Amino acid sequence: MFSEYQVVRLKRTMHAVPAGAIGAIVMAYDSVPPGYEVEFTDRDGRTIALLTLQEEDLEDVGPDAS
Repeated sequence: MFSEYQVVRLKRTMHAVPAGAIGAIVMAYDSVPPGYEVEFTDRDGRTIALLTLQEEDLEDVGPDAS
């Protein structure tokens, strides 16, 4: 289970966001299965996508993410 503001990596390409993209969870839904709103940004901090995803779409990148 992930938490809000956690940094995650997208496991597969979805809605033009490539697999491996780094994003931040901005909302964790208390549902079954859990759902997450994840914001993906470009290098300038502009939002490129805000996707609703499930746990199996994401992986934790840990503290050393780049």
